[in-house]
Amino acid sequence: MHKQLTYKAFKAQADHSYSTALSGKLPLFKGITWDKELSDYLLVAPITFMRTSKTASKNGNTYNILLNNLPSWQNFPLRQKSLIATTSLSTAKSFSVPFPAQGLTFGRTYRVLPKNMSTVVISPKSDIWYCFDDSLKQELEIDNTISLKQFNRYIAEIATALGFDNSFDKNWPLFNDFITALLKANCSSRKHLSKIARKLFDRLKDNKTDILGYLDRVLGPTKNDFRARVYSAHSNLRGLPDNEVWTDSCCLLVEEKVFQNL
Repeated sequence: MHKQLTYKAFKAQADHSYSTALSGKLPLFKGITWDKELSDYLLVAPITFMRTSKTASKNGNTYNILLNNLPSWQNFPLRQKSLIATTSLSTAKSFSVPFPAQGLTFGRTYRVLPKNMSTVVISPKSDIWYCFDDSLKQELEIDNTISLKQFNRYIAEIATALGFDNSFDKNWPLFNDFITALLKANCSSRKHLSKIARKLFDRLKDNKTDILGYLDRVLGPTKNDFRARVYSAHSNLRGLPDNEVWTDSCCLLVEEKVFQNL
């Protein structure tokens, strides 16, 4: 995930390619827990690996599969190959609390320094799980909000009713097999679904041969107020008190207290 750097190695890279972030005008933060001590300076090249989310492993991978492949997201950095950060120092600190029971005995909070002119995606809320609540509530015509976690679970419930196991959302070909089966399914398939899963089943079936087009409209970045911005001294990233952000840029990370004394 990351390479630990000495101060000398950090300085060799920082001044030229990371001057915007070093100015401190556009602060981004990240909390990290690890099974060994972390140095003051880290180098992360997220594009070189496919990140996995512990939350997604418990709540389904559907949202990742869709955001990776839906047409409206294709000009955005691939989230699974990006570094996830926040505009809130306090939120970052909450993610740096060690979890000894999971073997994560060390935690630190870092200032994230993306490369100059890299693309940064700004979410409308502090966590992607809650960024689609309004769209999903509107589409399903329900009184309560529905989070992305719940959406994943309802899709999984439908997939189970159609005979799929929990690997249906592990890759795009498998997910397309699920969509094909959904297109062919009849109304009896919805018989044992929960109330909201039935509504979602009906909405998807109403769109007949364009189920993915429908999902693209509901989960699209513009509809849900995601913004892709160039990270430069001229960018206006003010007024973002607690927003999740991500970038596939190579990033330098500096422990926050150390950064304050640079």
